[in-house]
Amino acid sequence: MEAMKSTIHVFGHDDTFDSDSIRQYIESDIFDDGYDRRYRYNQLRNDAKIIVLSHAGEAYGHFEITGWEDPTNDDIEAWPKTKRVYIVSKSHSYEKPVNLQDLGITHIQYGKPIDADMLQEIQKRAGKVTTHQPAVA
Repeated sequence: MEAMKSTIHVFGHDDTFDSDSIRQYIESDIFDDGYDRRYRYNQLRNDAKIIVLSHAGEAYGHFEITGWEDPTNDDIEAWPKTKRVYIVSKSHSYEKPVNLQDLGITHIQYGKPIDADMLQEIQKRAGKVTTHQPAVA
């Protein structure tokens, strides 16, 4: 795993989730056996420290990333488009989806960097933000 500087990206998930399944993915699925903290994505962002997950132009939560790896055969079998696997330490789900266009965040299909102030504004508009972590074995 490689170390990273602190950078925030918004990633779109229009082809992989709907509004219910993305929420479940953020709250619990990412930590379950099928994913095991391995967030598979088709963008190569070596500097991602926080990834905001969106669907249909709305943010549903974000992941804290501790590093990244090249995909294994298991990752590619699970999702053939995988180009990078990000290791998730915590996830944060938003009470209300946040419209990103209202904040001037558009064209996110290839990932969009944002700054810490914008992440703070997203969280402010999200209502309650709930933190999730993997269960301790």
